[in-house]
Amino acid sequence: MATSKMRLVSLTLLALLFFVFSFSDDDRLFQIAKNMEVFSNIIQEINQNYVEDINPADIMQDGISVMLSQLDPYTVYIPEDKIENFRTSTSGIYAGVGIVVLNKGGYIVVHSVREGYPAEEAGIEIGDTIVSVNKIAIEREDTEKAMALIKGQASTKVNLGVRRYGHEETLKYEVMRENIRITNVPFVGMIDEEVGLIKLTEFSRNASKEVINGLKNLKTQGVKKLILDLRNNPGGLLNEAVSIVNIFIPRNKVVVEVRGKLKRHTFVHKTNTAALDNEIPIVVLINGNSASASEIVAGVVQDYDRGVVIGERSFGKGLVQQTFPLKYNGQLKVTIAKYYTPSGRCIQEIEYSKNKQRNSGEKPTPFYTTNQREVYEGNGILPDIQIEDDQTSQLVRELLQSDEIFKYASKYKFEHKTLSDSTNFELENKELEGFIEKIPNSVFKKLYEDVYASIEKIKLHSDKVGVAKAIDEQMQQVSKTLKLNKPELTAEEKKEIKKSLEKEIIRRYYFFKGSFTASLDEDPMVQKAIEILANQEDYKKMLGL
Repeated sequence: MATSKMRLVSLTLLALLFFVFSFSDDDRLFQIAKNMEVFSNIIQEINQNYVEDINPADIMQDGISVMLSQLDPYTVYIPEDKIENFRTSTSGIYAGVGIVVLNKGGYIVVHSVREGYPAEEAGIEIGDTIVSVNKIAIEREDTEKAMALIKGQASTKVNLGVRRYGHEETLKYEVMRENIRITNVPFVGMIDEEVGLIKLTEFSRNASKEVINGLKNLKTQGVKKLILDLRNNPGGLLNEAVSIVNIFIPRNKVVVEVRGKLKRHTFVHKTNTAALDNEIPIVVLINGNSASASEIVAGVVQDYDRGVVIGERSFGKGLVQQTFPLKYNGQLKVTIAKYYTPSGRCIQEIEYSKNKQRNSGEKPTPFYTTNQREVYEGNGILPDIQIEDDQTSQLVRELLQSDEIFKYASKYKFEHKTLSDSTNFELENKELEGFIEKIPNSVFKKLYEDVYASIEKIKLHSDKVGVAKAIDEQMQQVSKTLKLNKPELTAEEKKEIKKSLEKEIIRRYYFFKGSFTASLDEDPMVQKAIEILANQEDYKKMLGL
């Protein structure tokens, strides 16, 4: 019944959307007024006459969501009860205790703890299960509701009930909330004698200041070459992207052109100050989750041949949003324009108005960098050197997804109160073998599901072509091999499991920075960046210099 009600309201809203975009301005105004009146009448009649009690707010929300889904994923309605999360994403500030929680198996588990904030100081640990907030049980609660209870006004206390590996009793913590500032740059450091690395994870307020401070810090350490890591950065504020570009690009250079339907939504952003350093060799790292503002920065660096871009093709979001206030403290975030990099290309991959990918069978239009290198639009940013970021094996993916590695790190932390050194930590071989021995059979069963499906397809196809008997015995042997409870792991698989365990264990003691630092030696993109920066002849040749 609920589905039918939602469909009725949704169809009405879709009809309204059709009218809005199918007429001249005068016609649109008339059709909006007319259809809004019809829509209001429908809601009133349903509310009064429907056989069961309804929640008009829920139906309206469903209808609005369906209507906006016909446009693009970034045009969204933000109701009053969601506005705080939206403000956090743009300002980078919220009042809370400094933890990130996830729902794992129906329980609210601490996934990360922010260094230097109340939760860490109180003793909350990664891997803790939060079972109550101010004596309100939150087991089997969803993450959003749990975080709403944990957050609150700064300088107020919150009482958390926590279950921890190795402790039978529920641990109780009283934590003072304070304003938490989300760090845009969680890592700045020298990774060899000449190369420094800045990890930028967001473009919220003050992102450019953090990058500037990071670069200045590296200069005091003698940095001569720079890696700017934008992997898994979803973007954020456009003005922060422009300011970050200005760190490396001289004054009065075009950074991005924004083109909208309305004149007030069309403008050009240029660098407006002298660059902090327009000479230092740069490598920018991106992957498939680098989007929006990340793509602007990478695209501008590429268009001006200011540095080498390494990694995977980026996400392909070339759309600009603006928020508009609504009644009752809601907001509407609307896609108002597309953006274009200095070479004139738009990196937006999907044309939502035509419901298609721009690269589907179309010959890409070439654009040209300052040094006349060809670049293309409609496909995100294509790196100068392509390297796959996630080289994790399927086995380790299953171990991560099933939380076996996460749970082992909690066990290790309980049994080892301290970890002397994050950079040289190495899991002992007997501990690795103990972990492997206890990997549940369900992990291997899940791992080989696709293989079993492929075997069945082979059998079916062999019947059709008349060779079933010839290969049936071989297929049976393959199936028998896969059904072994504990398949023999290769040395390479064991090495990868060991590295994943070490990374998660280090994170329990030294948080993100320690884990990130420890992973650099095994990071293929970072190692390639170091190689390119070390050979300045190849570096310049790649940029057409």
